[in-house]
Amino acid sequence: HSTAASASRSRSGASGSRSEAVTAADHSSAAAAEGGLTGDRLARLAVIGLAAGIFGTVFGVGGGIIMVPLLISLLAYDAKAATATSLATIIFTAAVGTATHGALGNVDWVTGLLIGIPAMVGLSLGLWVKARLSTRALTYAFAALLVAVAVQLAVS
Repeated sequence: HSTAASASRSRSGASGSRSEAVTAADHSSAAAAEGGLTGDRLARLAVIGLAAGIFGTVFGVGGGIIMVPLLISLLAYDAKAATATSLATIIFTAAVGTATHGALGNVDWVTGLLIGIPAMVGLSLGLWVKARLSTRALTYAFAALLVAVAVQLAVS
């Protein structure tokens, strides 16, 4: 990884000299220091999005299970910026998926509301927890979640 990417990763790690929160401006600065949106960076982002879309559709999982690890490993995002970026992509994928499935008559709107409204409360609680975790703890927690899901799938 480039020096800027390493600096970005170390800024959000165990260093106590700076807040654990990584803002969009911080990550944009790291991207700019790496040369901005280069062809290689754009290609990697496209591959991440494509993989998330394919695996999300085929396996019925949220794209974040694909995007977060790839943003961390391919583009040196820290866990907080990767999860926030993954959430931002939901705007686009949810809109297209909902419109398409809605037109096909596949959406149970009442159930969607009954799950979606409490999910917004859960989102607020999740943000509260995330703000109190170090990037390292968040990365380990996400890895543990992926392992637990894999084990559950394998034994059931």
